[in-house]
Amino acid sequence: MGQYAEVSMPDARPLRPGDPEQLGDYEIVGLAGEGSQATVYLGRSPAGGSVAVKLLRVLPSNDPVTRTLFTRAFDQAKQAQSQGVASLLDVGLDGERPYIVSEFVDGPSLQRLVDQDGPRGPNALERIAVGTATALTALHLAGVVHHAFKPGNVLLAVDGPRVVDFGIAQALEKVGAAGPAMAGNPAFMAPEQLSGVGVGPAADVFAWGGTMVFAATGRLPFGDDSGPAVMQRIMYEEPDLTELPPSLRGIVAEALAKDPGRRPSARQILDRLLGLDDLVSAMPDAMVTEAKTLAAEPVPHPAPVGPVTFEDHNSTAIQDLLPPVWEPDTPRPAAGGGGGRKNNRALGVIASVGIGVLAGVVLIALVLWPQLDDSPATPSPSPSTAAGNAPVDSVPQAFAGTWSGTAINAQRGNASFPVQVTFQPGQATAAVVYPRNRCRGTLTFKRGTEQRLEMDLQISRGCTSGSVVVTRQQDGSLQYAWKRPGTALTYQATLTRG
Repeated sequence: MGQYAEVSMPDARPLRPGDPEQLGDYEIVGLAGEGSQATVYLGRSPAGGSVAVKLLRVLPSNDPVTRTLFTRAFDQAKQAQSQGVASLLDVGLDGERPYIVSEFVDGPSLQRLVDQDGPRGPNALERIAVGTATALTALHLAGVVHHAFKPGNVLLAVDGPRVVDFGIAQALEKVGAAGPAMAGNPAFMAPEQLSGVGVGPAADVFAWGGTMVFAATGRLPFGDDSGPAVMQRIMYEEPDLTELPPSLRGIVAEALAKDPGRRPSARQILDRLLGLDDLVSAMPDAMVTEAKTLAAEPVPHPAPVGPVTFEDHNSTAIQDLLPPVWEPDTPRPAAGGGGGRKNNRALGVIASVGIGVLAGVVLIALVLWPQLDDSPATPSPSPSTAAGNAPVDSVPQAFAGTWSGTAINAQRGNASFPVQVTFQPGQATAAVVYPRNRCRGTLTFKRGTEQRLEMDLQISRGCTSGSVVVTRQQDGSLQYAWKRPGTALTYQATLTRG
């Protein structure tokens, strides 16, 4: 079983001693599956309909703030309406254990079907591709990043695929509980997700590409050996796409780009697939109609933090309590088109996304963060001495030479990587190399003194540009402090000459 239990509801078994008979308003009638993070039950709603009830492990804290944060984290997920998603119906708590109620889906998971019957043929694969791209487009419109898209979270109903378990990882991470990014097989995680720099819609697109490879070949996209080996391939190697049909090979290759800024959005994938007449002609009319409606919806404009990129490809530090980092809508919109069933709700969704994110950030900053983050705070660059406060308009002589050191990201479990900087006195630029990541960049002088330089870093694809402050220390070393403007992302290094 996966973390949240991959289930087919018709396989529900009788309840065991200790299983609940009622959760909130829902009668529990059978056991559907169990994973390391949750137990899944077949339930019955007050109206008599079948539902899936997922009972999670206990929250890290049972205080009112944590409970409220967790339940409110699903507000956006409830807005996602699409034939391709299993609708989220309710969220509640049974004592210290949260439960999630969703639409009943009568069908096996893609994981189980491929494991039992082998890879899907071209027509079935194209149908799965369109259905899941439609689902991700609807989720991203609602401001939801799945965080754990994979074959086990795609259920195959008679009328098309349904994406399940969306929003759970985000909610658990917001309250400091272990989600899919913290455990289990990394096979479908994006490079930025493994690096812990921030997860946005582009990570779901990467997982979609990997899921299409699995469905077409029956093999994991980056191998099935040790976790570190798989993560290394995700960072540096390309999967074999030769067994994918030509209709999907190109778009899947783009979805699996290492740089999230180079991936298409879910909506762009949908646009591309709908432009293939032979593919669309074989699809059920209802699926094509909804996909076209979503593709035609105006794209919302959530307040962007900037493209999700990553500094340390070898870091295994994982995303903690930062809010999702969204890609800008232009030129590659990260959010998908609108939900076909609720075309008039776009403004309401955008407003609720902004309010929900702001409230979550404030609560985390004021209440939860001190309890959940035990890493030391990133120190500010040392102040300049009085003698070194004279302004300069280029690199001073005291900074001359090549300096090397190790950057430490205290916010990400002290993830580290080497940094090398070369300064030439009298120049307005300096050369930067991140050897492990094979990245080269340029620091451009903005302002400074004899002791402290403020510079802009522009660096090659695969590493992250940002603002850098370089400060001379009393022991003769330099402190190199990097920050991504508009985000909480920081790291710093102590550099020595020679």
